[in-house]
Amino acid sequence: MPDLPQNWTSLTDSVPVNVFESLGRSGSVQAMRGSRCLYSAGKSVKTFWQRAVFVEEGHTGDMSKKLQQRLSSFAANHGGQVEEMALRNTAVAPFWKQAGESLLRVNDLQRCFKLASFTNLQRLILHSFKSQEIMSFTSNNRCFPKLRCLELLQCCLDSTTFSELEKFPALSKLGIWGLKNTQIALPDIWPSFHLDELCLDTVEANSWPGLGDLLRLHLRTSRPRLALAALPASLQVLSLTTSAQDVSNPFVEAFVLLDEHVQTLLPALPLLVDLVLSGHMKLGPCSISSLAEQKLIRLGLAKCMGLDSDKGFQTFMSCSWSTLETFEMPGNKHFKLEEISHLFPTLKICKGDSMSLVPQAGQSLEGGDQGEAPARGQFMKIA
Repeated sequence: MPDLPQNWTSLTDSVPVNVFESLGRSGSVQAMRGSRCLYSAGKSVKTFWQRAVFVEEGHTGDMSKKLQQRLSSFAANHGGQVEEMALRNTAVAPFWKQAGESLLRVNDLQRCFKLASFTNLQRLILHSFKSQEIMSFTSNNRCFPKLRCLELLQCCLDSTTFSELEKFPALSKLGIWGLKNTQIALPDIWPSFHLDELCLDTVEANSWPGLGDLLRLHLRTSRPRLALAALPASLQVLSLTTSAQDVSNPFVEAFVLLDEHVQTLLPALPLLVDLVLSGHMKLGPCSISSLAEQKLIRLGLAKCMGLDSDKGFQTFMSCSWSTLETFEMPGNKHFKLEEISHLFPTLKICKGDSMSLVPQAGQSLEGGDQGEAPARGQFMKIA
């Protein structure tokens, strides 16, 4: 993790956040910078709170008590004003004697919710919460009447968590990110969500429930072939990613995506305009021809090494891409940036991990209405 610029702190290794976004002017801002914790200056900060980040980075003292006091005080004084909030429930300090333990227990959260309601909160990011602690939020759903976006990072979930999340009345975006350390197990029956956007990274399932009438979906799974049947025809944005790329492993090979699956998938998604297929090693030039017929606006093919061949490149160059605006190449061994740019001068080419179209924690799948999404490897704002 690079050194963070002033005003930034780390929610997790890959998700830095700007602590002081939209805080306005205050004589206490310098004090907050000193501890790098948003509410350390207490009630002396007088401003209209829009975004709040609670991350405990101290190395001494009772960090659990400190975080409890900050959150409770903030809820009582500014809970009705904050619109976006991020809360990490374990200390950042890796060598703290209680590293990994929850700083806020169920009773702590229940006391906080008795003090105030987060009546204007629209986006909530929870990091390192256990299932019972998450249920403290859902059981107090009346405190979150406008919550439309919930992101769970490295949280421990059980089979009942998904049905509990139904209790948020305005929820339309749900992201669950294991960040490569945890995997998500799906329930047998999908709750009756009214979601527009869903991100599950990393998720494994032998059988997939129907996922409702989603508009935007990101999945990372080692068995992508099994997920195809669950993809709703309403999708406009789809990211289907796999990190299982050792196709010499019979278990991996049994579930890889092949050209025939792409040819079947695309007609089943007539509204699709934004597609990311990442890590699918067995796709070949036939898939490129099929993709060209879909009239996509954005197309990402990162690490689909079977496409990075001379035949794959020639197939891409011979196809018509009249609607395509953004493209991520499968590799650079055979795909030549200069030749693509010459033939398609208006096409935006994404190259390298820092510009990848593969979704990351904290990013929205909506490419158009919120401007450019923060690129992987760059500092991400809670915005």
